Parts: sequence; C-alpha cells; structure tokens
Amino acid sequence: MIAIRQIHEHLGSVLAVPMEAQNRRTEVIFLVADADPVSPPTVEEGPDLGAAVFCGAIKDFPERAPQGEFETRQEF
Repeated sequence: MIAIRQIHEHLGSVLAVPMEAQNRRTEVIFLVADADPVSPPTVEEGPDLGAAVFCGAIKDFPERAPQGEFETRQEF
C-alpha cells in the first residue's frame, strides 16, 4: 500500500493525482482541518451584474453579421 499525504491551504474543485496513484484502485478521504467553515467568495450583485458575468458576456459587444442562408436537408 502506498500512502500519499497532501495538505492544501486553498483546495480547488480539481485535484492533481500523483503518478503512483493514477490508473490504480484508490481510496480518497477528505478531512477538513479547519474548525470553522470558510464561506466561498461571492460576487457583489449590482444592477449590471448577474448571470452574464459568469457566461463570458462582453458589454457593448457588436451584433453578429448575417450568416447567410442555411441549406435545406431532406428528412430521413
């Protein structure tokens, strides 16, 4: 059995798997070392903020040019 201990100060949503554990049967146990949970950072809501901030929208983005005519395909 190989035991690998890693301590992360700020754990993200993805962990790098060590080479010794890749493609093998592995048990993963998460132990939180802090006594108090830390709330994740939040985005301040404002009049121009919302879902568009997370979707990658750009303010004053130009409109798309016409894309032309699409071909009509036959049904199967």
